[in-house]
Order: sequence, then C-alpha cells, then structure tokens
Amino acid sequence: MTALAIRFVHHPASCDLLLSGDLDAISAPRLQPAVESVVDRGHRSLTIDAADLAFCDSAGLRALLTARRTLTDAGGTMDLVHVGARVGRILDITGLGRAFRPSLPSARGRSRDDAPHERGVLQ
Repeated sequence: MTALAIRFVHHPASCDLLLSGDLDAISAPRLQPAVESVVDRGHRSLTIDAADLAFCDSAGLRALLTARRTLTDAGGTMDLVHVGARVGRILDITGLGRAFRPSLPSARGRSRDDAPHERGVLQ
C-alpha cells in the first residue's frame, strides 16, 4: 500500500492533477476536495495524470467518475492521461475506459504558452 499524493499544476486556462500511489477506499475521498478546489479557482479543464498511479480499486474508479461529473456539471471537461497497464486493464474490464477522453495532450507535454504558473502538493 502506497499513500496517495496529489500534485497540482495550474495553467492559465486549465489544471493538471498528478496522482501517485494508490487510489483506493482509504485515499479516494481525498480526490473530490482537490477537484472541487480546481473548479472553485475557475478552471473548467482538468487533466488527471495517472502515470504514477500504482493501484486503483472500485472506490478509486468511483472517485474518478465523480471528479468527471463535477467538471461536466460545471461546464468543463476532465481527461485521464498516462494510464498504466494495471489501471488501464481495470478501466477496460469495467468498461469505464470509455468514460474518459483517451487521446489528448499529456499533462507533461504542454506548449510554452500554457506553462504552469503555480504548483501544489497534497499528501
């Protein structure tokens, strides 16, 4: 079991949440306040980077779906990028891979014009 860390990278028009560790029944409740803080700052485009997400259970899947619903209810979008094989397989098996837009720019591959201007970490 690896503790979940949530890093924020704020861009002028969007925000990235970089997840690392385990998104499970214990840590999943921490994702929604992070997403709500992004929306409260006025961002309507959120990218969740799962490159360092080691594990995701059903509570983690629900947290991701709730995050997506929070963004769509606010008139925004949420993308899930850099999904590893283990988490990707869970998304495929459950059919939830279709719930997230699959092919958008990665959180680490942004243009210079969209350079991050603030970083934060939740642990």
